[in-house]
Amino acid sequence: MKLPQAFALLAAAALATVGGGPVGLTTARWARELGARRVTVSDPVPARRRTAADLAGSDVVDPTTEELGGPYDVVVECVGKPGLLDACVAAAAVHGRIVVAGVCMEPDPYLPVAALMKELSVRFAVYYRPDEFVEVVGAFASGLIDPGPLVTRTVGLDQLDGAFRSLAGPTGDVKIIVDPTVPRGNAT
Repeated sequence: MKLPQAFALLAAAALATVGGGPVGLTTARWARELGARRVTVSDPVPARRRTAADLAGSDVVDPTTEELGGPYDVVVECVGKPGLLDACVAAAAVHGRIVVAGVCMEPDPYLPVAALMKELSVRFAVYYRPDEFVEVVGAFASGLIDPGPLVTRTVGLDQLDGAFRSLAGPTGDVKIIVDPTVPRGNAT
């Protein structure tokens, strides 16, 4: 919920998320719920693009074969890899906003002149605060948002190492539930 508040989404907004992991997918879903007229999710993993289409009714882009396009009123960077800020600037509309939610742990140089010429605003969003957890849980409890499509599998404790290894690379997994009652060797 934090990210939609960070970009003060208007009903007429076109929004793109770069990254279809948990942050990108939930941002797309909330944007749709808050009235975005167009939502696009860019992710190289086919399963995540399918989840984006199902969860948020999003347009999807495979960044390995297609450009993000645009222009978008809001572009949310949810990956945290160098070079993506430039891609966000390229996709943003004049007077648009970029929200950086991806945690890039290395330098990410970009060419500021493109952002300058479009008069873009760039905002960094920290993750969730306690009141936002209350709002999200309320949305789940009321049925406003169904978290089910985000849960891609459930594993037992004996499969925890493999689940973490899976999440370290390109994967169709979004959220993995760890259930200590799952019998050894079984997963859903």
